[in-house]
Amino acid sequence: MAAQLFLEVVVIITSPLLASAFTVQDVTFLGNVTSSNTQNTRDLGYSGSIGATHINSYGDTIECGNSTAATRYTPPCELLASNSAAFQTTDPTIFTDYLSSGSTNSHQFCGYFPNESPADYGMGITNIIQTGPDIGIVYWWDGHKEPWYGDHTALVSPQDGYTYVFGATNTTLFYQGVYVARVPHGSETILSAYQYWDGSAYTANRVYNPSATQAVLGPPATQGQISWNPHLNSFLYLYTYIDTVFGKTAPKPEGPWSSEVIVYQSTGYPYVYSPCQMMQFDPSGKTLTVTYTAYSNIIQAIKILWLDYLPVSRILLMAVEAAENYIKVVEQVMWTRTPGLVCKPLEKRLIANGAKLRILPLGDSITYGLWEASGNSYRRELEEFLFIAGTSVEYIGTYKTGNWDNNANDGFAGQKIAEIGESGLPEIQAGNATIILLHAGTNDMTMHEDVENAPERLGLLIDTIIHFNPTALLLVAQIIPNADKDTQQLISNFNMRVPGIVKQRTKTGKKVRVVSMKSFPLAGLSDGIHPNELGYNYMANVWFQAIVKAANEGLIGDTMLVSQGIGSFPKSSKLSLN
Repeated sequence: MAAQLFLEVVVIITSPLLASAFTVQDVTFLGNVTSSNTQNTRDLGYSGSIGATHINSYGDTIECGNSTAATRYTPPCELLASNSAAFQTTDPTIFTDYLSSGSTNSHQFCGYFPNESPADYGMGITNIIQTGPDIGIVYWWDGHKEPWYGDHTALVSPQDGYTYVFGATNTTLFYQGVYVARVPHGSETILSAYQYWDGSAYTANRVYNPSATQAVLGPPATQGQISWNPHLNSFLYLYTYIDTVFGKTAPKPEGPWSSEVIVYQSTGYPYVYSPCQMMQFDPSGKTLTVTYTAYSNIIQAIKILWLDYLPVSRILLMAVEAAENYIKVVEQVMWTRTPGLVCKPLEKRLIANGAKLRILPLGDSITYGLWEASGNSYRRELEEFLFIAGTSVEYIGTYKTGNWDNNANDGFAGQKIAEIGESGLPEIQAGNATIILLHAGTNDMTMHEDVENAPERLGLLIDTIIHFNPTALLLVAQIIPNADKDTQQLISNFNMRVPGIVKQRTKTGKKVRVVSMKSFPLAGLSDGIHPNELGYNYMANVWFQAIVKAANEGLIGDTMLVSQGIGSFPKSSKLSLN
């Protein structure tokens, strides 16, 4: 039986996988970015390195007011250069301009060729790529017939050692897409060494009159930057639309690229552009410092923290490890001798000790799965994650919603916290659950129903659940966000008080923990309130990690031998890996 289980896992893993999605956990606004030795303003700010020196390349560089800090952004303004360069300091909000002898202002960094003019060539160079000791290269391609290779960044891929050069187009002439060319690193100055993505392969044929066929990314193709992010294990594309920074990931420079995720929405400026990734501040990629330009010529910096969230590839790896451990324990049984007792195999613990979990999903229409085509909510994907990690699940509840058999839940559409407690009382009083997943409070906020006392009502519901289920684990969610700004403010206030409500019970030894959903991506909402497939994927991941953490703390069930099995996923359901 062990060998059969292991074979099934291997077959699953050989299925093709797309780049995993990503989620923003937190964004910190760092402030405006300014020079340490001039009062000049500018836009862009792509960062590249030559050795240990980090060099930023900027676009239009301007002197305003009377050249003081107080008038830095005050008209009248004078254009000093179409691009300039500066040295990045250890503070992401401060750089030092490169100044020629005796100068108090920035000057042109990369000049025009004789047949070029500022009217035809914006000279929007991006980052520097090191090509040798103390030397680097920046790109600027003629966009009259080809893509502007270089205006969306260049990078050296850790996968194959090629330098990849990305660029958009002159959209008055061509399709609004992003295109890519590559060259072996070290051969950047040899034009004949370049290969160009034609939609299916890299070839030596240059892409003239670019169309959607050759594009690796489609509209909106606003000037952005692509990098390799080790933490996300993907190429990361950041770009903007109106006042918002978006992101996409891909396993290869040419894609396929994931659906977009909202990274950050600017406040105070109606339009932002050119997000620049400054990987030198955290080469691991776990956090990412980004600058962008707010209209007009005000560069600002933020710091992004990615959610540690298990992609499918990691969950599958857990499955392999679980299966291998199962085989080792079952087929290579080690024995211990206890006086007066028969021999017994050593125990091997898995998630929830390998026991079958009885989970009560309790909440409102978000738990029910309203406005999601399958009606599965987060429940089916959570079951898949737990199964792969070694634990089978039986959902319990009043309703049965979703496109697979194990679909019971207590999701009471339209109900507020107190109503959920009343409607869910039969299942709560039955005391059959191993784990209770509580997501309640959304309707209190959207209906503006005595929101000040909503945390107290949540506390009463928690107490009722604990009274009838003293040995069960109760996970209480800080509820997901809402697209309406007024409602979202109420949700933020509510969520701030939830950890305190839970802590009061935890201090007395109750098995209750808080689970944060506050980093839920707004792109994961279908109607501004209810999640879409992306949103439910996020929720499943967060619930899954909370269950794993609780299991590691010994909060779930009794000790079980691994020989109880590593789970038995319902035959009526197909494991979804994408």
